[in-house]
Amino acid sequence: MAIVNEDLKAVNLLFEPVKREIGNIKNLIEKETNIGIKDLAEDYLYVLLKFEDVLNAENEKEMIGTRLSIIEDELENLKKRMPWLVSTSM
Repeated sequence: MAIVNEDLKAVNLLFEPVKREIGNIKNLIEKETNIGIKDLAEDYLYVLLKFEDVLNAENEKEMIGTRLSIIEDELENLKKRMPWLVSTSM
């Protein structure tokens, strides 16, 4: 028995709700995926900014340490050149 055009149209009509449901599921998955990607990007930016803050703090700490060493060296040189400074400062 040959399938006629009307039979194909009837089968196609039966599958229309299934096609719509698949389309709805596809849209839902895309929406949820986009939200997840957006959240990940925001979290990544937050972590990146915090990491930058930590690096800046470490650099500042290192800079302060270097400055302190220079000041200590200069103070030691002053003490050697001015021995009376040592006895009055203690």
